[in-house]
Amino acid sequence: MTLSAGSKLGLYEILSPLGAGGMGEVYLARDGKLDREIAIKVLPEAMTRDPERVARFEREAKVLASLNHPNIASVYGFDESNGTRFLVLEYVEGETLGRHLKRGPMATEDALDIAKQIAEALEAAHGEGVIHRDLKPANVMIRPDGTVKVLDFGLAKAMAEESSAAADANSPTITANFTRPGVVLGTAAYMSPEQARGRPLDKRTDIWSFGIILFECLTGSPLFQGETANDSMGAILHKDPDWSLLPPGTPPTIQLLLRRCLSKDRKRRLHDIADARIELENSIVDPASTSLGLAAAALDVPARRLPWRWAVVLATAFAVLGAGASWFLKPPPASRVVRLTLSIPRQYDLASWSFPTFSPDGKVAVFLGDSPNSAERTLVVRMLDQQEFRPLRGTGRARYPFFSPDGEWVAFWQEGKLKKVSIRGGPPITLCDAPSMRGGTWRSDGSIVFASTSSGGLMRISASGGTPEPFTTPPDAESFASHRLPYALPNGGVLLTLAVDFAQWGEASIMVVPATGGAPIEVIKDGGAGRYVAPGFLVFMREGTLMAARFDPDRLELSGQPFPVVEGITAPGPAMAPQFSIDTHGTLMYMTGSTDAERRLVLIDHSGNEEKLGEQTGDFGEPRLSPDGRHIAIDLGQGSRQQIGILERARDILRTLPAATPDSDPIWSPDGKWLVFASRRHGGVPNLYRVRADFSGEVERLTESVTSQIPMDWAPDGRSLLFMEITPATDGDIGLLRFGEN
Repeated sequence: MTLSAGSKLGLYEILSPLGAGGMGEVYLARDGKLDREIAIKVLPEAMTRDPERVARFEREAKVLASLNHPNIASVYGFDESNGTRFLVLEYVEGETLGRHLKRGPMATEDALDIAKQIAEALEAAHGEGVIHRDLKPANVMIRPDGTVKVLDFGLAKAMAEESSAAADANSPTITANFTRPGVVLGTAAYMSPEQARGRPLDKRTDIWSFGIILFECLTGSPLFQGETANDSMGAILHKDPDWSLLPPGTPPTIQLLLRRCLSKDRKRRLHDIADARIELENSIVDPASTSLGLAAAALDVPARRLPWRWAVVLATAFAVLGAGASWFLKPPPASRVVRLTLSIPRQYDLASWSFPTFSPDGKVAVFLGDSPNSAERTLVVRMLDQQEFRPLRGTGRARYPFFSPDGEWVAFWQEGKLKKVSIRGGPPITLCDAPSMRGGTWRSDGSIVFASTSSGGLMRISASGGTPEPFTTPPDAESFASHRLPYALPNGGVLLTLAVDFAQWGEASIMVVPATGGAPIEVIKDGGAGRYVAPGFLVFMREGTLMAARFDPDRLELSGQPFPVVEGITAPGPAMAPQFSIDTHGTLMYMTGSTDAERRLVLIDHSGNEEKLGEQTGDFGEPRLSPDGRHIAIDLGQGSRQQIGILERARDILRTLPAATPDSDPIWSPDGKWLVFASRRHGGVPNLYRVRADFSGEVERLTESVTSQIPMDWAPDGRSLLFMEITPATDGDIGLLRFGEN
């Protein structure tokens, strides 16, 4: 219904219309009893005809009325007059952020202030369990004194039963039954990817919308605005933000914050808006972001110089000290932040595993790259005060390089041997046998601690060579538990990564061996590749993000919660070698890249012609065509989140096999009726299971072993199966499993 000025709605006198949208018409009114101006939102008639929906809306309105925060426009009540249902709201004088942005981008300091107030409003609401669901510039009011008021908190959920086709067609706000699968609710250009897909929502959907608004405040350009709602949602699902639109003066921490808010995978998105509020406060106090040094390294690096979009970045940051202190201590004195790309000459193109490594003083960088004089990849050295790149002779197929404390030698693994070579040149020197290296570290006492195999404990040897002796013994509870990726602490202690299971190396923890020896002590769960940075920080990898926490190397314990520093560092799992290095001054060098990429399936024929297999994208791996070519079995995700799926090519439908534990490595039977895969459904290490290819019937366990097993290939007659059994003694054996009649 349309109300005219001077008309009455219950106790309220209508003064003028304020606006209208998919959620109703809004009027400026006067509350005669309290003598104040208020806003009246008249609800659509389609909603008010259903008593159950009215009752549900009234319950939601009571929750919204409980929100009390200076940056949230208050809900005073829910009322009815002559059959008209309406909300009584706080009237906020000023203009909407949407109207303000039509005049162009804001100054950075103004954008950060506006965003901080929005974050404070979201923080208060999320603390009460209320999600906005329709956060957009039109729902943000800026008062003349600069105070921000967020409008319509939670009304999207309260209006969830609205299904007016007219509203869907004429409003950018898409309103539908939110409880039904496959429908969406919100404003198209500001929807999160999960919202656009009609999936259940949590507070991270507001964090996405917040990131869109902050980006728009800084650039003046709507990020995913399309001609139609479908265009906008398509851009949200399939396009990446154009980070080059951000003004040059945008603080590095804010650029990192935007990336974390706008991660399409909500598991990798910022989890709590309070963290965004803290980042904004820090950037307002310290516009140059000098106090958050490592975040400066999160800027995009030109990828065209390097294959596979790999790049090496250096960030001279006095790094984790500044990052942690800004979170837990008073801001430290500003330190100079330098960002640069280490441009690699074409003849030294980086390998996908380049093992970038700093000398302790940060003066020398080593990485694995092509050699102009050899077909093999070799270690390449660069003195950072010089322009020359120089291959280290005799280091072809090297892995896991690490420096001596004085920076004069590089130790490395090569074809079953632990070796060392001078950075000045000369032939490598063999130190001992090392069947399957998993990292090493050179201690100040002249010893080297290293993982000589992919299982078991660490070994110790003199840097001059000799016979290795055990340094640690992993727990006996896991037959394939291993200690790896050691790192020497200044006081003689050693950090290490405990890999729970080689075949599921997404699970790991960080332990420390005291300088006096003894059993390793756990200091970090769910992380790996621990490094120490003076004057007291432990940095480590977790799901492709470099994390940091305050750490006392003498007491061997954390004194604060871990916090993210840099995202997008190449690392397939915390128990595998990460592609980063930090020197004693806090200079960070790393390779960019994500193992959680949105991959697409492509079929290539014998002529090299490519065919895109549907529109499905995800963290796919190990694709295998069914014998008839109509389906594809794939791995989905990594580590503890890994599943197997079947893609039906004709209909582009992807189905997953439900599991509470990781499944992986599916292979087809010759007749296409069965899948055999590796799983830990019984709670131990991965063994072999099978299931019908249509996922009907029960999952059947095929083997029972205390060591990890991975299926490799099925015999053409379908009666036997080859699999790899990963044993501590031999690293890997080939087994044969015979079947009865299928």
